Amino acid sequence: RYDRPDCSAVSRGGHISAGGGIDAQGNAAVRIDDDASIANCSADYGGGVFSHSGVVFIQARARITGCGADFGGGLVAQWSTVYIRDTAMMDRCAASTNGGAIEVAFHSTLNVGGYALIRNCTAMYGGGVFARDAVVRFYEGTRIEACAAEEQGGAVLLYIGSTATIEGATYVADCFVSGIYGQGGAVSVNGANLTIRDHATITRSFSERGGAVAVLEYGNLVIEGAAVVSESSAAVDGGAIASIAEHATIKMRGEATIANSTSGRYGGCIYSNGPLEIRGKVTVAGCYAVETGGCAYVTSLGDTSVTVLVLDNATCQDSQANIGGGYSLNDVLATFDGMGVNIERCVATYGGGIRIARGSAPTAVRIVGGSTIRQNTATASGGGVSGFGHANISINGGFIVENYAALFGGGLDAFPGALVLLEDNHGDWTNFSRNIAGNGGGVSLRGA
Repeated sequence: RYDRPDCSAVSRGGHISAGGGIDAQGNAAVRIDDDASIANCSADYGGGVFSHSGVVFIQARARITGCGADFGGGLVAQWSTVYIRDTAMMDRCAASTNGGAIEVAFHSTLNVGGYALIRNCTAMYGGGVFARDAVVRFYEGTRIEACAAEEQGGAVLLYIGSTATIEGATYVADCFVSGIYGQGGAVSVNGANLTIRDHATITRSFSERGGAVAVLEYGNLVIEGAAVVSESSAAVDGGAIASIAEHATIKMRGEATIANSTSGRYGGCIYSNGPLEIRGKVTVAGCYAVETGGCAYVTSLGDTSVTVLVLDNATCQDSQANIGGGYSLNDVLATFDGMGVNIERCVATYGGGIRIARGSAPTAVRIVGGSTIRQNTATASGGGVSGFGHANISINGGFIVENYAALFGGGLDAFPGALVLLEDNHGDWTNFSRNIAGNGGGVSLRGA
Protein backbone atom coordinates (compact mmCIF):
# COMPACT_ATOMS: atom_id res chain seq x y z
CA ARG A 1 0.00 0.00 0.00
CA TYR A 2 1.39 3.37 -1.03
CA ASP A 3 -0.05 6.67 0.16
CA ARG A 4 1.26 9.99 -1.10
CA PRO A 5 -0.95 12.80 0.24
CA ASP A 6 -0.65 16.56 0.03
CA CYS A 7 2.44 16.77 -2.20
CA SER A 8 3.29 19.45 -4.73
CA ALA A 9 5.85 20.22 -7.42
CA VAL A 10 6.83 23.88 -7.48
CA SER A 11 7.88 25.99 -10.48
CA ARG A 12 11.23 27.71 -10.01
CA GLY A 13 13.22 30.09 -12.16
CA GLY A 14 10.66 30.10 -14.93
CA HIS A 15 10.70 26.31 -15.26
CA ILE A 16 7.41 24.45 -15.17
CA SER A 17 6.72 21.87 -12.49
CA ALA A 18 5.63 18.32 -13.25
CA GLY A 19 4.30 15.40 -11.27
CA GLY A 20 3.04 16.62 -7.92
CA GLY A 21 2.94 13.04 -6.63
CA ILE A 22 5.23 11.20 -9.06
CA ASP A 23 7.47 12.54 -11.85
CA ALA A 24 8.59 9.73 -14.17
CA GLN A 25 10.71 10.63 -17.19
CA GLY A 26 13.05 8.84 -19.58
CA ASN A 27 11.48 5.42 -20.23
CA ALA A 28 10.45 4.97 -16.60
CA ALA A 29 7.71 2.51 -15.63
CA VAL A 30 5.26 3.40 -12.86
CA ARG A 31 2.91 0.91 -11.23
CA ILE A 32 0.30 2.14 -8.74
CA ASP A 33 -1.88 -0.66 -7.38
CA ASP A 34 -3.13 -2.66 -4.36
CA ASP A 35 -5.19 0.19 -2.86
CA ALA A 36 -2.39 2.74 -3.28
CA SER A 37 -3.47 6.37 -3.05
CA ILE A 38 -2.15 9.67 -4.39
CA ALA A 39 -4.20 12.49 -2.93
CA ASN A 40 -4.35 16.29 -2.93
CA CYS A 41 -1.14 16.74 -4.94
CA SER A 42 -0.41 19.57 -7.38
CA ALA A 43 1.91 20.73 -10.17
CA ASP A 44 1.81 22.69 -13.40
CA TYR A 45 1.67 19.43 -15.40
CA GLY A 46 0.24 16.26 -13.88
CA GLY A 47 -0.96 17.07 -10.39
CA GLY A 48 -0.77 13.42 -9.41
CA VAL A 49 1.55 11.81 -11.98
CA PHE A 50 3.66 13.03 -14.90
CA SER A 51 5.03 10.49 -17.39
CA HIS A 52 7.36 11.25 -20.30
CA SER A 53 8.33 8.40 -22.65
CA GLY A 54 7.25 5.76 -20.14
CA VAL A 55 4.53 3.34 -19.06
CA VAL A 56 2.02 3.90 -16.24
CA PHE A 57 -0.21 1.27 -14.60
CA ILE A 58 -2.97 2.45 -12.25
CA GLN A 59 -4.84 -0.65 -11.12
CA ALA A 60 -6.17 -2.91 -8.37
CA ARG A 61 -8.29 -0.29 -6.57
CA ALA A 62 -5.58 2.38 -6.72
CA ARG A 63 -6.82 5.97 -6.39
CA ILE A 64 -5.77 9.41 -7.52
CA THR A 65 -8.00 11.92 -5.76
CA GLY A 66 -8.22 15.65 -5.17
CA CYS A 67 -5.20 16.50 -7.33
CA GLY A 68 -4.84 19.66 -9.40
CA ALA A 69 -2.74 21.16 -12.19
CA ASP A 70 -2.86 23.55 -15.10
CA PHE A 71 -2.74 20.53 -17.41
CA GLY A 72 -3.86 17.04 -16.36
CA GLY A 73 -5.18 17.40 -12.83
CA GLY A 74 -4.57 13.74 -12.04
CA LEU A 75 -2.10 12.65 -14.72
CA VAL A 76 -0.21 13.88 -17.78
CA ALA A 77 1.26 11.40 -20.26
CA GLN A 78 3.52 12.47 -23.14
CA TRP A 79 4.94 9.91 -25.53
CA SER A 80 3.73 7.34 -22.98
CA THR A 81 1.34 4.41 -22.55
CA VAL A 82 -1.17 4.43 -19.70
CA TYR A 83 -3.35 1.59 -18.33
CA ILE A 84 -6.11 2.42 -15.82
CA ARG A 85 -8.00 -0.74 -14.86
CA ASP A 86 -9.20 -3.19 -12.22
CA THR A 87 -11.56 -0.78 -10.41
CA ALA A 88 -8.96 1.99 -10.19
CA MET A 89 -10.45 5.44 -9.58
CA MET A 90 -9.68 9.07 -10.38
CA ASP A 91 -11.89 11.35 -8.35
CA ARG A 92 -12.22 15.11 -7.71
CA CYS A 93 -9.24 16.11 -9.83
CA ALA A 94 -9.12 19.46 -11.60
CA ALA A 95 -7.16 21.31 -14.26
CA SER A 96 -7.36 25.02 -15.02
CA THR A 97 -6.83 24.28 -18.72
CA ASN A 98 -6.90 20.74 -20.17
CA GLY A 99 -7.87 17.38 -18.72
CA GLY A 100 -9.41 17.49 -15.28
CA ALA A 101 -8.35 13.91 -14.59
CA ILE A 102 -6.02 13.09 -17.50
CA GLU A 103 -4.18 14.74 -20.36
CA VAL A 104 -2.61 12.39 -22.92
CA ALA A 105 -0.60 13.88 -25.78
CA PHE A 106 2.15 13.45 -28.36
CA HIS A 107 1.61 9.88 -29.59
CA SER A 108 0.53 8.60 -26.17
CA THR A 109 -1.93 5.74 -25.69
CA LEU A 110 -4.58 5.63 -22.96
CA ASN A 111 -6.46 2.42 -22.05
CA VAL A 112 -9.20 2.68 -19.43
CA GLY A 113 -11.08 -0.54 -18.58
CA GLY A 114 -11.81 -3.17 -15.99
CA TYR A 115 -14.57 -1.13 -14.33
CA ALA A 116 -12.31 1.86 -13.73
CA LEU A 117 -14.05 5.04 -12.59
CA ILE A 118 -13.41 8.69 -13.46
CA ARG A 119 -15.74 11.05 -11.65
CA ASN A 120 -16.26 14.58 -10.32
CA CYS A 121 -13.38 16.00 -12.38
CA THR A 122 -13.31 19.45 -14.00
CA ALA A 123 -11.34 21.49 -16.55
CA MET A 124 -11.77 24.19 -19.14
CA TYR A 125 -11.32 21.61 -21.91
CA GLY A 126 -12.03 17.94 -21.28
CA GLY A 127 -13.47 17.69 -17.79
CA GLY A 128 -12.41 14.06 -17.48
CA VAL A 129 -9.91 13.43 -20.28
CA PHE A 130 -8.15 15.64 -22.82
CA ALA A 131 -6.43 13.83 -25.72
CA ARG A 132 -4.24 15.46 -28.35
CA ASP A 133 -2.54 13.37 -31.02
CA ALA A 134 -3.27 10.28 -28.93
CA VAL A 135 -5.04 6.91 -29.09
CA VAL A 136 -7.71 6.39 -26.42
CA ARG A 137 -9.82 3.36 -25.54
CA PHE A 138 -12.57 3.10 -22.92
CA TYR A 139 -13.79 -0.48 -22.47
CA GLU A 140 -15.05 -3.21 -20.12
CA GLY A 141 -17.45 -1.32 -17.92
CA THR A 142 -15.52 1.94 -17.55
CA ARG A 143 -17.60 4.68 -15.92
CA ILE A 144 -17.13 8.43 -16.41
CA GLU A 145 -19.56 10.31 -14.21
CA ALA A 146 -20.35 13.87 -13.11
CA CYS A 147 -17.44 15.50 -14.94
CA ALA A 148 -17.64 19.06 -16.29
CA ALA A 149 -15.85 21.45 -18.64
CA GLU A 150 -16.23 25.16 -19.23
CA GLU A 151 -15.82 25.09 -23.03
CA GLN A 152 -15.71 21.62 -24.65
CA GLY A 153 -16.06 17.98 -23.66
CA GLY A 154 -17.62 17.58 -20.23
CA ALA A 155 -16.23 14.05 -19.99
CA VAL A 156 -13.78 13.81 -22.90
CA LEU A 157 -12.26 16.19 -25.45
CA LEU A 158 -10.60 14.54 -28.44
CA TYR A 159 -8.36 17.09 -30.11
CA ILE A 160 -6.51 17.17 -33.42
CA GLY A 161 -4.96 13.87 -34.44
CA SER A 162 -6.63 11.72 -31.79
CA THR A 163 -8.58 8.49 -32.28
CA ALA A 164 -10.85 7.06 -29.61
CA THR A 165 -13.17 4.12 -29.04
CA ILE A 166 -15.89 4.01 -26.39
CA GLU A 167 -17.07 0.40 -26.15
CA GLY A 168 -17.67 -2.66 -24.00
CA ALA A 169 -20.52 -1.36 -21.81
CA THR A 170 -18.68 1.86 -20.98
CA TYR A 171 -21.08 4.22 -19.22
CA VAL A 172 -20.76 8.02 -19.46
CA ALA A 173 -23.36 9.93 -17.47
CA ASP A 174 -24.28 13.25 -15.83
CA CYS A 175 -21.55 15.29 -17.52
CA PHE A 176 -21.91 18.85 -18.83
CA VAL A 177 -20.29 21.91 -20.37
CA SER A 178 -21.13 25.12 -18.55
CA GLY A 179 -19.99 27.88 -20.95
CA ILE A 180 -22.45 29.87 -23.02
CA TYR A 181 -20.74 28.61 -26.19
CA GLY A 182 -20.21 25.12 -24.79
CA GLN A 183 -19.92 22.11 -27.08
CA GLY A 184 -20.22 18.43 -26.27
CA GLY A 185 -21.78 17.86 -22.87
CA ALA A 186 -20.12 14.45 -22.66
CA VAL A 187 -17.69 14.27 -25.61
CA SER A 188 -16.30 16.82 -28.06
CA VAL A 189 -14.60 15.58 -31.24
CA ASN A 190 -12.40 18.32 -32.73
CA GLY A 191 -10.27 17.23 -35.68
CA ALA A 192 -10.37 13.68 -34.31
CA ASN A 193 -12.13 10.34 -34.81
CA LEU A 194 -14.54 8.69 -32.36
CA THR A 195 -16.34 5.33 -32.51
CA ILE A 196 -19.05 4.50 -29.96
CA ARG A 197 -20.09 0.83 -30.06
CA ASP A 198 -20.84 -2.47 -28.33
CA HIS A 199 -23.44 -1.44 -25.75
CA ALA A 200 -21.64 1.73 -24.69
CA THR A 201 -23.99 4.35 -23.23
CA ILE A 202 -23.79 8.13 -23.05
CA THR A 203 -26.66 9.66 -21.12
CA ARG A 204 -27.95 12.59 -19.06
CA SER A 205 -25.50 15.17 -20.43
CA PHE A 206 -25.90 18.86 -21.27
CA SER A 207 -24.30 21.63 -23.32
CA GLU A 208 -25.23 24.62 -25.45
CA ARG A 209 -24.67 22.56 -28.60
CA GLY A 210 -24.39 18.81 -28.72
CA GLY A 211 -25.94 17.79 -25.43
CA ALA A 212 -24.07 14.49 -25.43
CA VAL A 213 -21.62 14.67 -28.36
CA ALA A 214 -20.35 17.57 -30.50
CA VAL A 215 -18.43 16.99 -33.73
CA LEU A 216 -16.34 19.95 -34.88
CA GLU A 217 -14.20 20.75 -37.93
CA TYR A 218 -12.74 17.61 -39.54
CA GLY A 219 -14.17 15.44 -36.79
CA ASN A 220 -15.68 12.04 -37.57
CA LEU A 221 -18.22 10.19 -35.44
CA VAL A 222 -19.37 6.57 -35.87
CA ILE A 223 -22.09 5.08 -33.65
CA GLU A 224 -22.79 1.37 -34.05
CA GLY A 225 -23.38 -2.00 -32.43
CA ALA A 226 -26.23 -1.34 -29.96
CA ALA A 227 -24.62 1.82 -28.57
CA VAL A 228 -27.02 4.25 -26.87
CA VAL A 229 -26.97 8.07 -26.70
CA SER A 230 -29.96 9.28 -24.73
CA GLU A 231 -31.67 11.59 -22.24
CA SER A 232 -29.47 14.56 -23.05
CA SER A 233 -30.23 18.18 -23.85
CA ALA A 234 -28.83 21.22 -25.62
CA ALA A 235 -29.81 24.78 -24.92
CA VAL A 236 -29.49 25.55 -28.64
CA ASP A 237 -28.80 22.77 -31.19
CA GLY A 238 -28.52 18.99 -31.13
CA GLY A 239 -30.02 17.60 -27.97
CA ALA A 240 -28.03 14.36 -28.29
CA ILE A 241 -25.54 15.03 -31.12
CA ALA A 242 -24.43 18.12 -33.00
CA SER A 243 -22.15 18.25 -36.03
CA ILE A 244 -21.30 21.93 -36.30
CA ALA A 245 -18.85 22.09 -39.20
CA GLU A 246 -19.26 21.31 -42.88
CA HIS A 247 -16.24 19.00 -42.86
CA ALA A 248 -17.53 16.95 -39.92
CA THR A 249 -19.28 13.62 -40.53
CA ILE A 250 -21.72 11.43 -38.62
CA LYS A 251 -22.38 7.76 -39.43
CA MET A 252 -24.83 5.59 -37.50
CA ARG A 253 -25.34 1.90 -38.15
CA GLY A 254 -26.05 -1.46 -36.61
CA GLU A 255 -28.62 -1.29 -33.84
CA ALA A 256 -27.65 2.06 -32.34
CA THR A 257 -30.26 4.11 -30.47
CA ILE A 258 -30.43 7.92 -30.21
CA ALA A 259 -33.35 8.80 -27.98
CA ASN A 260 -35.26 10.96 -25.51
CA SER A 261 -33.30 14.16 -26.01
CA THR A 262 -34.28 17.81 -26.44
CA SER A 263 -32.95 21.04 -27.93
CA GLY A 264 -33.93 24.64 -27.43
CA ARG A 265 -33.72 25.41 -31.14
CA TYR A 266 -32.78 22.92 -33.87
CA GLY A 267 -32.43 19.13 -33.89
CA GLY A 268 -34.09 17.50 -30.92
CA CYS A 269 -31.77 14.50 -31.16
CA ILE A 270 -29.44 15.30 -34.10
CA TYR A 271 -28.19 18.55 -35.62
CA SER A 272 -25.83 18.36 -38.59
CA ASN A 273 -24.02 20.83 -40.84
CA GLY A 274 -22.08 18.01 -42.50
CA PRO A 275 -22.79 14.64 -44.14
CA LEU A 276 -25.15 12.38 -42.19
CA GLU A 277 -25.60 8.66 -42.81
CA ILE A 278 -28.10 6.51 -40.91
CA ARG A 279 -28.35 2.85 -41.93
CA GLY A 280 -29.24 -0.50 -40.46
CA LYS A 281 -31.58 -0.90 -37.50
CA VAL A 282 -30.81 2.52 -36.06
CA THR A 283 -33.61 4.03 -33.99
CA VAL A 284 -34.01 7.77 -33.37
CA ALA A 285 -36.96 8.28 -31.06
CA GLY A 286 -38.60 10.43 -28.42
CA CYS A 287 -36.88 13.64 -29.53
CA TYR A 288 -38.11 17.24 -29.18
CA ALA A 289 -36.92 20.49 -30.77
CA VAL A 290 -38.49 23.82 -29.94
CA GLU A 291 -38.15 25.07 -33.52
CA THR A 292 -37.27 22.51 -36.20
CA GLY A 293 -36.22 18.89 -36.71
CA GLY A 294 -37.54 16.62 -33.98
CA CYS A 295 -35.41 13.60 -34.90
CA ALA A 296 -32.85 15.50 -36.97
CA TYR A 297 -32.18 18.89 -38.52
CA VAL A 298 -29.67 18.98 -41.37
CA THR A 299 -28.57 22.13 -43.17
CA SER A 300 -25.65 23.50 -45.16
CA LEU A 301 -23.40 26.25 -43.83
CA GLY A 302 -22.87 27.68 -47.31
CA ASP A 303 -23.79 27.16 -50.95
CA THR A 304 -22.75 23.49 -51.07
CA SER A 305 -25.46 20.92 -50.38
CA VAL A 306 -25.12 18.46 -47.51
CA THR A 307 -25.49 14.75 -48.28
CA VAL A 308 -27.99 12.74 -46.21
CA LEU A 309 -28.54 8.98 -46.51
CA VAL A 310 -31.23 7.16 -44.52
CA LEU A 311 -31.17 3.49 -45.46
CA ASP A 312 -31.96 -0.09 -44.51
CA ASN A 313 -34.42 -0.25 -41.62
CA ALA A 314 -33.54 3.10 -40.00
CA THR A 315 -36.42 4.42 -37.88
CA CYS A 316 -37.44 7.91 -36.71
CA GLN A 317 -40.45 7.91 -34.43
CA ASP A 318 -42.42 9.59 -31.65
CA SER A 319 -40.71 12.97 -32.04
CA GLN A 320 -41.89 16.57 -32.23
CA ALA A 321 -40.94 20.08 -33.39
CA ASN A 322 -42.65 23.19 -34.66
CA ILE A 323 -41.33 22.44 -38.18
CA GLY A 324 -40.38 18.92 -39.26
CA GLY A 325 -41.49 16.60 -36.49
CA GLY A 326 -39.25 13.83 -37.84
CA TYR A 327 -36.65 15.29 -40.22
CA SER A 328 -36.14 18.91 -41.21
CA LEU A 329 -33.90 19.20 -44.29
CA ASN A 330 -32.56 22.46 -45.70
CA ASP A 331 -30.02 22.70 -48.53
CA VAL A 332 -29.46 18.95 -48.70
CA LEU A 333 -29.27 16.10 -51.19
CA ALA A 334 -31.08 13.33 -49.33
CA THR A 335 -32.14 9.75 -50.02
CA PHE A 336 -34.55 7.65 -47.98
CA ASP A 337 -34.30 4.12 -49.36
CA GLY A 338 -34.84 0.56 -48.21
CA MET A 339 -37.40 -1.78 -46.73
CA GLY A 340 -37.97 -0.84 -43.14
CA VAL A 341 -37.07 2.86 -43.34
CA ASN A 342 -39.81 4.27 -41.11
CA ILE A 343 -40.84 7.78 -40.11
CA GLU A 344 -43.82 7.42 -37.83
CA ARG A 345 -45.89 9.06 -35.11
CA CYS A 346 -44.13 12.42 -35.34
CA VAL A 347 -45.84 15.78 -34.83
CA ALA A 348 -45.23 19.32 -36.11
CA THR A 349 -47.07 22.40 -37.27
CA TYR A 350 -45.59 21.97 -40.75
CA GLY A 351 -44.28 18.63 -41.97
CA GLY A 352 -45.21 16.05 -39.39
CA GLY A 353 -42.87 13.45 -40.89
CA ILE A 354 -40.45 15.44 -43.07
CA ARG A 355 -40.05 19.13 -43.85
CA ILE A 356 -38.00 19.94 -46.97
CA ALA A 357 -36.91 23.45 -47.91
CA ARG A 358 -34.29 25.16 -50.05
CA GLY A 359 -32.26 28.12 -48.90
CA SER A 360 -28.95 28.92 -50.61
CA ALA A 361 -27.96 25.49 -51.95
CA PRO A 362 -29.65 22.93 -54.24
CA THR A 363 -32.12 20.76 -52.36
CA ALA A 364 -33.35 17.40 -53.63
CA VAL A 365 -34.93 14.60 -51.63
CA ARG A 366 -35.68 11.10 -52.96
CA ILE A 367 -38.04 8.79 -51.13
CA VAL A 368 -37.78 5.37 -52.76
CA GLY A 369 -38.12 1.63 -52.26
CA GLY A 370 -40.00 0.39 -49.23
CA SER A 371 -39.79 3.56 -47.16
CA THR A 372 -42.81 4.16 -44.95
CA ILE A 373 -44.09 7.53 -43.68
CA ARG A 374 -47.12 6.90 -41.53
CA GLN A 375 -49.26 8.11 -38.65
CA ASN A 376 -47.61 11.54 -38.56
CA THR A 377 -49.50 14.72 -37.72
CA ALA A 378 -49.29 18.36 -38.84
CA THR A 379 -51.44 20.88 -37.04
CA ALA A 380 -51.27 23.04 -40.19
CA SER A 381 -49.97 21.37 -43.38
CA GLY A 382 -48.03 18.38 -44.64
CA GLY A 383 -48.94 15.54 -42.32
CA GLY A 384 -46.45 13.16 -43.93
CA VAL A 385 -44.23 15.46 -46.03
CA SER A 386 -44.03 19.24 -46.45
CA GLY A 387 -42.07 20.80 -49.33
CA PHE A 388 -41.24 24.49 -49.70
CA GLY A 389 -39.08 26.96 -51.60
CA HIS A 390 -37.77 25.39 -54.82
CA ALA A 391 -37.00 22.04 -53.21
CA ASN A 392 -37.16 19.03 -55.53
CA ILE A 393 -39.05 16.06 -54.08
CA SER A 394 -39.01 12.74 -55.90
CA ILE A 395 -41.14 9.88 -54.58
CA ASN A 396 -40.57 6.47 -56.20
CA GLY A 397 -42.50 3.74 -54.42
CA GLY A 398 -42.97 3.35 -50.70
CA PHE A 399 -45.88 4.11 -48.43
CA ILE A 400 -47.23 7.48 -47.29
CA VAL A 401 -50.19 6.37 -45.25
CA GLU A 402 -52.40 7.24 -42.29
CA ASN A 403 -51.05 10.77 -41.89
CA TYR A 404 -53.11 13.81 -40.84
CA ALA A 405 -52.98 17.55 -41.52
CA ALA A 406 -55.49 20.01 -40.16
CA LEU A 407 -55.34 22.26 -43.24
CA PHE A 408 -53.48 21.06 -46.35
CA GLY A 409 -51.96 17.80 -47.56
CA GLY A 410 -52.55 14.89 -45.25
CA GLY A 411 -49.92 12.83 -47.07
CA LEU A 412 -47.95 15.54 -48.92
CA ASP A 413 -48.17 19.32 -49.08
CA ALA A 414 -46.05 21.32 -51.53
CA PHE A 415 -46.29 25.06 -51.95
CA PRO A 416 -44.66 27.92 -53.79
CA GLY A 417 -41.70 26.80 -55.80
CA ALA A 418 -41.48 23.14 -54.76
CA LEU A 419 -41.18 20.57 -57.54
CA VAL A 420 -42.81 17.18 -56.89
CA LEU A 421 -42.23 14.07 -59.02
CA LEU A 422 -44.33 10.98 -58.37
CA GLU A 423 -42.74 8.12 -60.32
CA ASP A 424 -42.97 4.36 -60.43
CA ASN A 425 -40.20 2.26 -58.98
CA HIS A 426 -39.95 -0.60 -61.48
CA GLY A 427 -43.70 -0.89 -61.51
CA ASP A 428 -44.13 -0.24 -57.79
CA TRP A 429 -46.06 2.99 -57.38
CA THR A 430 -46.20 5.00 -54.18
CA ASN A 431 -49.09 4.07 -51.94
CA PHE A 432 -50.97 7.18 -50.74
CA SER A 433 -53.80 5.85 -48.62
CA ARG A 434 -55.85 6.66 -45.53
CA ASN A 435 -54.39 10.18 -45.24
CA ILE A 436 -56.69 12.93 -43.95
CA ALA A 437 -56.62 16.74 -44.30
CA GLY A 438 -58.96 19.70 -44.49
CA ASN A 439 -57.85 20.12 -48.12
CA GLY A 440 -56.10 17.45 -50.18
CA GLY A 441 -56.27 14.37 -48.04
CA GLY A 442 -53.58 12.60 -50.06
CA VAL A 443 -51.71 15.42 -51.84
CA SER A 444 -52.03 19.20 -51.84
CA LEU A 445 -50.16 21.30 -54.44
CA ARG A 446 -50.32 25.05 -53.84
CA GLY A 447 -48.36 26.86 -56.51
CA ALA A 448 -45.93 23.94 -56.71
